[in-house]
Amino acid sequence: MPRAKQYENYPQGFFELFRRAIKKPITITCESEAAAKNMRGELYVFRSVLYKNAGKAPLLAANATNLQFSIDDNRLTIGPKKITRDSVIEQALKENDHDSTETSY
Repeated sequence: MPRAKQYENYPQGFFELFRRAIKKPITITCESEAAAKNMRGELYVFRSVLYKNAGKAPLLAANATNLQFSIDDNRLTIGPKKITRDSVIEQALKENDHDSTETSY
């Protein structure tokens, strides 16, 4: 995993990539699958630096949690997680599984 830089030392391109990827998926074509995995690692580290410095870019840091990274051969795609209403409901039920069937709104 790549080393984290200071927040201020990240190029503006990283910030812009996340801002755009929050809205729609972006695909980066790398030289190889290994290069795509390295880039993904750099972006994971960057996301962690965003979390640690959330006060500097609170909206970007919060939205970064909803980004997913996928690799297909030498292509790295970054985009918003697809969350369906049914999966959210199922997850909530699993997390709140108890004997009572009564629910308050």
